[in-house]
Amino acid sequence: MKNRTALQRTIFTTAVIFLILYSHGMTNPHSRQGNGERIITDRAGERIKIPHSPEKIACLLGPSFEKVFMLGSADKVLCISTRQNAWAYHIYPRMKDIPVLRYYTEPDVEKLLTFKPDLLFYWYWPSPRKRLLAAGIPAVCPSRSEQRPETVQQFMKLYKEEIMFYGDLLGGQAPQRARDYCDYFDKCFNMILSRTKKIQSAERTRVYYATMSNELKSQGKYSTAYYLTELAGGELVSGGLDKHFVDTSVEQVIAWNPEMIIVGDPASRDRILSNHQWSTIKAVRQKKLTLCPTGVFHASHGSTEIVLLVQFLAKSLHPELFEDINLQKEYIWYYKKYFSYDLSGREAEMILHNLPPPGFDAGKMNFFEYKKRKKR
Repeated sequence: MKNRTALQRTIFTTAVIFLILYSHGMTNPHSRQGNGERIITDRAGERIKIPHSPEKIACLLGPSFEKVFMLGSADKVLCISTRQNAWAYHIYPRMKDIPVLRYYTEPDVEKLLTFKPDLLFYWYWPSPRKRLLAAGIPAVCPSRSEQRPETVQQFMKLYKEEIMFYGDLLGGQAPQRARDYCDYFDKCFNMILSRTKKIQSAERTRVYYATMSNELKSQGKYSTAYYLTELAGGELVSGGLDKHFVDTSVEQVIAWNPEMIIVGDPASRDRILSNHQWSTIKAVRQKKLTLCPTGVFHASHGSTEIVLLVQFLAKSLHPELFEDINLQKEYIWYYKKYFSYDLSGREAEMILHNLPPPGFDAGKMNFFEYKKRKKR
């Protein structure tokens, strides 16, 4: 009888231990392992072993460095895939010492192994990522471009989930910084949405959004620009094209005849103004050609500064609804809070007008300009 009771107790104890381990391991996407490691499930569904607190980070996904920077872990970054905007080098001088591995579409595995990264942020490209993982490099996918949200609410939810994913992987202070950011995100986006949702379709400004340094590239349906424009009280003229990134033509833009054009850099604006074909477009005729602010990274391409960009767009499209937004103060507060940099009023205005920082060395051009010059 005693033996039977002891056996029952053993079985019961084993079952309890199993359930505890199961609930904290197998049911958790970030399962604990020994030696300070854990297995995480990235946003592409891949299970990858990484340290609890990564110390050697490679950022081969374009927007990933800026997110790591915002979350307080920039000092752990070993290499990046693209030169960041001039402001990144201005507010974080260590940037100039971080190697740029430019061929991220076909990553140099041997070169990467010399850095010994314990966490690498990479695109959702199965073939090169498979090679990285096979070499023992923990190539984590924090986002998937084909996951295109179909509503504003889904867009906001997915973006916050991505920020929280970064925070969880980085550890330390990053999870709390991610939560703080998401609170600010909700505050800004919900405030803007509460005012613009009442704007009827006929009253929405028709916007052509030229991304980065090419006035003939835009974004389409369910893209970042699509939702930012909608949130700000506008209508993206290329929103009927069922792709995230789209190529356009002058003839197509003329047919759309937008009421406002947002451009990514001064060179794009100058090319538009010097080309007589664009002069027939309503936005050009009425001088509604607006430069998108520049910052640490391209705001409409996954940057955390999307939360500032949406305020800029709302104020540009409907100034009468957003007289209370002081963009200069928002930028100064944001850069202090998330980049630990005391931005001056003059510097904030330079960012808002898409100007490089004071004393900017033209040799430190961003990577997209570098590629164009190299082809010549």
